[in-house]
Amino acid sequence: MKSAVRHFSAVITHVLSILISSSSTLCFAGLAQPEYLNLVALFPSQDRAPVTFDETIIASPLLHLSQGKPLIIVPASNGVIAALDAETGALNWKITAPAPEGQLAQLVSTPVMIDDKLFILYQSLEKGARTSHRLAVIDMTKKQLDDTFPVLILAAEKPGVDGISTVKFNPSTAFSHAALKHAVKPGSELGYIYASFGNAGDTQPFHGWMFEIDLDAWKNKGTKHAISSVLLTNAGSRMSGNS
Repeated sequence: MKSAVRHFSAVITHVLSILISSSSTLCFAGLAQPEYLNLVALFPSQDRAPVTFDETIIASPLLHLSQGKPLIIVPASNGVIAALDAETGALNWKITAPAPEGQLAQLVSTPVMIDDKLFILYQSLEKGARTSHRLAVIDMTKKQLDDTFPVLILAAEKPGVDGISTVKFNPSTAFSHAALKHAVKPGSELGYIYASFGNAGDTQPFHGWMFEIDLDAWKNKGTKHAISSVLLTNAGSRMSGNS
């Protein structure tokens, strides 16, 4: 059953909408003459209705500026990624994260924007149970999934702390609400993103995971070469490349 409709109301502090007022409540300290700023809500208003979503919004919205006008990117927890006009709040476009047939997408982790590409981390659910964790890329210019980055399903197996057993990444217990992070290394064109996971609850044994994704390899060589390193905690805390 769908949850009650959620209303999303954004307060934009775009430089054109900030009004300087001597009677405002926000000031910048450390100035010889402190400036007080009045933050004005642009929407919703009587003339600008709010955009509604069928599920909660847990991940943080992002501001995107490369399309000639500011857009607010809103990732809803049901895998819907919506782009709103930052000045009016109107819906510009939206995309739903792809999931296998009969399954639903759930998005909790804050995406990361790299130039005109939006990288999203989400999980696929079947009857409420997590079956996989996935990475996908949205081309902000074309307003569609970027086929040059095929959907990446995260998987790993690492040696256990005893040096004998192994630990597999378990989608059903792993959970990520950490934001995706981007880093650039020498010799890399697109850089790397990092996806972190903990347990969904007090489920033992507890393992933490961090995946390092080589964006150049993902784009040029496909998903089999995308995961460059994996960190497993509570099992020796080691990171090594996949060769």
